[in-house]
Amino acid sequence: MKRKKAILLLDDGAWWEGAAAGAEGEVFGELVFYTGVVGYQEILTDPALAGKLAVMTYPHIGNYGIVPADDLSGRVWPGALLVKELSCTYSNWQARSGLPEFARANGLFILDGIDTQSVVRHLRDHGPRFGVISSRDTSRRRLAGRLAEAAGRAAVTAVSGATPPPAPGGGRHFVAYDFGARADSLRQLAALGGRVTLVPFDTPAEAVLELKPDAFFLSSGPGDPAGLSESVAAVRTLSEKLPVLAFGLGFQVLCLALGAAAFRMKTGHYGLNQPVQDLAGRRCLSTSQCHSLAIDPASLGPGLQVTHLNLNDRTVEGVRHRERPLAGLQYYPANDDPIFETFAGFLNA
Repeated sequence: MKRKKAILLLDDGAWWEGAAAGAEGEVFGELVFYTGVVGYQEILTDPALAGKLAVMTYPHIGNYGIVPADDLSGRVWPGALLVKELSCTYSNWQARSGLPEFARANGLFILDGIDTQSVVRHLRDHGPRFGVISSRDTSRRRLAGRLAEAAGRAAVTAVSGATPPPAPGGGRHFVAYDFGARADSLRQLAALGGRVTLVPFDTPAEAVLELKPDAFFLSSGPGDPAGLSESVAAVRTLSEKLPVLAFGLGFQVLCLALGAAAFRMKTGHYGLNQPVQDLAGRRCLSTSQCHSLAIDPASLGPGLQVTHLNLNDRTVEGVRHRERPLAGLQYYPANDDPIFETFAGFLNA
C-alpha cells in the first residue's frame, strides 16, 4: 500500500522526508533520541515522553510486536515515533498486535523511512530542537510559521492522573506526587509493604499531611522542574517532616526544594543503557533514563551527598541527604536496586 509523504522540520530549519505510518496529520514536540535496541513499547507508554518526538537510533523497529503487559501506563504519550525501517510483521509468542496496528489504534504518528542517523547527529551537534512532523502540509515555509506557536506548552498538566495506582494494600501509607507516574514505579513502592495514594502534582503540603502518610514519593514525569514552583515549595515543607523517595523529574524537584539548580543538557538521556556508577557500592549499572535536564553539582549544598554519577558525562544521577531520610535517583531503578533497601531503612528508623 502506498503511504503518504511526510516531512520533519526543526526550528533551526533542518528537515527530512519520510512516509507516514500509523496515524497521520501534524504533531509538534521536542526531538529526543532513544538509544535502546529494544523498548519501543515502554517509551511509547512512559508519561515522561509527553510532548516529545522520539527518534529510535536502532534502525529496525517493531519486529517483536506489542505485549499489553509491558505498558507503563494506559495510553501513548509521544507525539510521534521516528524510525529508519518499520517492521510490518512481528515474531513473539506474547505479542497481541504489531506496532503499525498499535499506532493506528492509539493515534500515534510514525515517520518511517527517515535517515535517523542523520537526525541524531544533528541533535548531538546542535542540542535540543523543537520540531513538527506533518503529512497534512509539506510546505516548509508554512510549517515554520506554525512552529513558534506550538513551542513551550506545559506537559505535566497533561499527564498527571493518567496512571492508575496499584491495588490498595495494608501496612504503611505512601502518598505520591503524580508528575506522570509509571505503573512499575508504583508497584515498586507498594512492594515495600503499604498502600499508595496518588495526588496531583500541585497538591499543597498541608493537604498531603492531612492524609497521614508514613512517607512521600515524587514520581518521574516530563518537563522542567523550574515550572513547578508550587510543587518545589510543598516538597520543601514535606521533606522536613517525612521520609522522601524520588525518581526522574521528582528527583529534580526534590533537589530544587533542597536548594539545588537544574540545567538543560545538550542532548539529554533517553535509553535503557546509560552507564551509572553507584559510588557506595562501587559498581556500574546499566540504567533506563528519560530526561533533558540534570542537576548542577556545584549547586548541591553540604547536606546533600552525591550517590550516583553518569559515566558518560559525569552528571549527577543520585543524591542522599546526610542527616534526613531523603534520597532520589535520576534514572528508573530496577526492582533490586539498593535504593529500596535504603528507603526501607528510612521507614524502619
